[in-house]
Amino acid sequence: MLKKFIVLLAVLLIPFFIFGTDVIDSNHWTYKDIKSLIDAGVITKELNKDTITRDEVVEYINNGVENILYAAETPKPKSSKGSSESDLSSQIDKLYELVKAYMTDMMKTDKKLDDILNTIGDLRVKKAELEKKQDKLLNALGMRINGESSAYMTDFLLYGGPYVPSQRYRPITQYIDLKFSLNASKYIYAEATYRLENLFGGFWGSYDVYGLKRFFIQGNFPISFVFGDYQGKLTPFTLWAVDDEHPFEAKIFRDRRYMNKKELNVLDNTWPLNGGKVQTIVELFDVLDIDIQILGARLKEADVAAKPSLLKNYDYGTNSYALDEKYKHDQYMIGGRLMSDFTVNKLLGEDFNFNLGINYNEITDVKDTGVFTAKVLHNYVGSVDVEFSALKGIVKLSGEYAMSYYNPDREKDTYTPGSALKAQAEVSLFDTKLIGGFLSVERNFIAFAAQTRIYHEDENFLYLTQNSTWNIQVNPPQYLIGGHTYPFTKYNPQIIVSYNNLFGNAGGPGWLMSYPVYENNALPYGDASPNRQGFFGKLSGSYLEEMLNPFVGFKYLYELEGAVLRTITSIEGGLKVNIWQVSLYGGYKMENTVGDTEKQVSFDSSIIDVGAEYYIVPKKLTIHLGMKNTAFNGEEYFLGNGVFGRQKADMSIFALGGGLDYKIAKPATIGIAFSNTTITDNLTSANNFGAQELDAYVSINF
Repeated sequence: MLKKFIVLLAVLLIPFFIFGTDVIDSNHWTYKDIKSLIDAGVITKELNKDTITRDEVVEYINNGVENILYAAETPKPKSSKGSSESDLSSQIDKLYELVKAYMTDMMKTDKKLDDILNTIGDLRVKKAELEKKQDKLLNALGMRINGESSAYMTDFLLYGGPYVPSQRYRPITQYIDLKFSLNASKYIYAEATYRLENLFGGFWGSYDVYGLKRFFIQGNFPISFVFGDYQGKLTPFTLWAVDDEHPFEAKIFRDRRYMNKKELNVLDNTWPLNGGKVQTIVELFDVLDIDIQILGARLKEADVAAKPSLLKNYDYGTNSYALDEKYKHDQYMIGGRLMSDFTVNKLLGEDFNFNLGINYNEITDVKDTGVFTAKVLHNYVGSVDVEFSALKGIVKLSGEYAMSYYNPDREKDTYTPGSALKAQAEVSLFDTKLIGGFLSVERNFIAFAAQTRIYHEDENFLYLTQNSTWNIQVNPPQYLIGGHTYPFTKYNPQIIVSYNNLFGNAGGPGWLMSYPVYENNALPYGDASPNRQGFFGKLSGSYLEEMLNPFVGFKYLYELEGAVLRTITSIEGGLKVNIWQVSLYGGYKMENTVGDTEKQVSFDSSIIDVGAEYYIVPKKLTIHLGMKNTAFNGEEYFLGNGVFGRQKADMSIFALGGGLDYKIAKPATIGIAFSNTTITDNLTSANNFGAQELDAYVSINF
């Protein structure tokens, strides 16, 4: 009896000492597990902030238990996201561990100990029932088909200035994604997405597209693996899909960006890769755990253009897009990461957390493929990153140091080295987070897998359109807008390399993609932006139960070397207010760029974002309005219009729009949106014009 009492006392007290702090941040395992349960649909209570209290944890646990144990005659959670039974089994494990860890807190809400222990037992029974049902289902069938069907219509009008008379286009896209999923066993899973698509509009009439969009096989063993199509990401200096941040952009414009990125699988700074990834945890000497991740992918194939060929190289001289240049060799990428606390956490105690990571990424051409006499490119990067937190996550220190080596012609064995360093400190207290840091990236730091943007300025226009077509063809159909051949997507889903060793030409001819200097001149290639050194800081918070969410930030960066030594100052701020069924938000960002002499570079830009969302029927019917104003003037290089060299500009882009979204049922959504954008050139009034767009869409998951 005494032994049972001691065990019970330990169960009740250990969580208190381990998780004594009342605030739990986004790096805590509790937060991550709750977020995972929300993403899986097990917990239906929303989580939209970076920290939660222990009382809120109990609310999330109770919500998950309610959905799992008391859903009407179904093991699936109450969520539109859905969940396979194998996934649900693993989520029950997480919920089970949460209940055990927070028993003491649950008792504070008048729950009796017997009820909590019964809940733990019920979860174990539910998991056993689910696994039994899953085994029976797998033995009987093993495969299911679901998917998504969507239709988009865009009515696009260009008017004024160079577009007299006005020009109108109505591209229509309809597609069905059929998702075939197969559970060969509890540990082997395969999935294939087959797309059927019909395109109609512009000058090319109708066109049918069909083919395999995505395929992978996944194994959940002690050594887990995925082969086929997968998402790859390591660190911002090694493998990272670079995307500009728009934290306060209105819903109408935010949705258009998301639509493009979702189609091409370039969300969350991950690259869509084709190859394989293996991950496991190795235990050494019974005390040291090392998390090992190894990945590989084929980036390009010799003698063919990119597959899929989503972006064309636009030639302003001929006013047309040229076919992608055929690659001279097969090109591959390998990488990996080792991570461990090296038993430091056991020495420091529960109030501290330490992790050290070693990362590597390499891109190389294969000489004996394609054109044997062509140059063989080689680029590899190695880095070390560290994260240390103290006082149960209140204080955090992190950093990464990387070295890169680049050779456009491996036969000559002449490598160009470069280095990059980022150090950051963070303090989180009383729902407020303060971040400050230092960044230094040499001009010759070359890491193609971490410096490729998913948005290519040269391929796009000053206005943002709904543009959601995913094409499987090497030469996708195109239509004209404003006299320019316009591709179906504005985004780039592949890592781009260069055989041109002109270093430091950010945004211009050389080895980096062009970018919108009027939106992000400070760090256009993320943390890996070359030839940048300086300081940055952020201050954010969430108060009055997420009613007020302010943010301010700054960057002060300068170029280390080059013909034009820029100094860039960026200041931004914003506020989001949630009151009743209304969300109001707005932000302002300004950048000032000056060269070492004013005659070389002097450029100012500002962006104002304002948005409002009214949830007429919560989670059902939403009306939203938005405004975006971008203004820039001065002299700078590489303005993204195909003309290189220093140019003078004085322009503004003003966009106003709104829309209505209605979720007919959990799997079905319809929406309509309208925007009007005016482009004003204060230097040449004849270049002023407007772009109106009416969008309508319907999407059904089945």
